[in-house]
Amino acid sequence: MIDPIRKAEYAGLYYPSSPEELDKQLDLAMAEASTLGPDYSELGITAMIVPCGGYSDTAKTSSAAFQKVMDREYQRVIVIGTSHFISMNGLGLTEKKVYQSPLGDVQIDLDFVEKLKSDFNFSVNEMAFVKEYSIELQLPFLQKYLKNFRLVPIIMGSKVAYADVAARLADLIDDQTLIVVSTNFSHYLSDEKARVVDQNTINEVLAKDTSSLLAEGQASALSGLALLNELALMKEWQPAFLKYQNSSENGGDKDSVVGFASFVYFSQ
Repeated sequence: MIDPIRKAEYAGLYYPSSPEELDKQLDLAMAEASTLGPDYSELGITAMIVPCGGYSDTAKTSSAAFQKVMDREYQRVIVIGTSHFISMNGLGLTEKKVYQSPLGDVQIDLDFVEKLKSDFNFSVNEMAFVKEYSIELQLPFLQKYLKNFRLVPIIMGSKVAYADVAARLADLIDDQTLIVVSTNFSHYLSDEKARVVDQNTINEVLAKDTSSLLAEGQASALSGLALLNELALMKEWQPAFLKYQNSSENGGDKDSVVGFASFVYFSQ
């Protein structure tokens, strides 16, 4: 029998395993983020882009986005990540029923997953989720700052017809759905070079030009950004850039950094 639970694999590595320490770290990051950027409280937040690195490097950047949806009600959250360990094409789903984190269990929206399988021929690829952190790292933020929700985890591979997939998803996504693209930006460039490259990717996200984004952008989940861009074009969502930092800002090596950025999307 297949274990219906996907256990937290990076608690104690990328973020605290203690619920108390994790809660404290999230509170500290949120306290700083609450002073950043304009007030979007009157706008419908439909999607966000957030990093998927260790919290010591990324929590402030992630919190800049998550604090914009704090205490809002979403029926489901679709978290789109990328596989860091296997090569795959298309979109991968899981048939697990629960994701675990130090803050408790997150129920998967099995009805929505089944609809993606039956109506759109999205496939189950459990191997894409094994030891994959791009989904897991978003769960504590979602648990702490949202009300009740169910999770739809998706791993993006290559060779995706982005406009076609977005058109299929568009009718399923309503104002009770939040999309979270979990991605880092450039990898292992110098601090100086990374800031130039990442600013270009930020500009491409804001321009909503999928072809240019795929050709010029650098991100671990570039395919997820492309899919989100196509959804934004179809549903007339507007992206807003929130915060950028890279791993050198926390004492890391300035000659080899990872870039992190956060955005929210809002409906007109």
